[in-house]
Amino acid sequence: MKRRVRHGKEWRAIKTLYYQLIRYDGDYAVLKDRTNGEEILVARAFLPEQAQEGSFLRYELLSYTMDE
Repeated sequence: MKRRVRHGKEWRAIKTLYYQLIRYDGDYAVLKDRTNGEEILVARAFLPEQAQEGSFLRYELLSYTMDE
């Protein structure tokens, strides 16, 4: 899903990405993209504290939040 925000006099699109937390691997988390199935590694520190294996996450504006 894309939203738009105003940046000065311009409007810019914001892309929202959706993931599922598959597992923790030390200081990293393995996330699976819910649209294409690709897996990525993300530092655990960037995720919400309440995130656990199986949680759904949203990435928007350079931050991860819980998604239902």
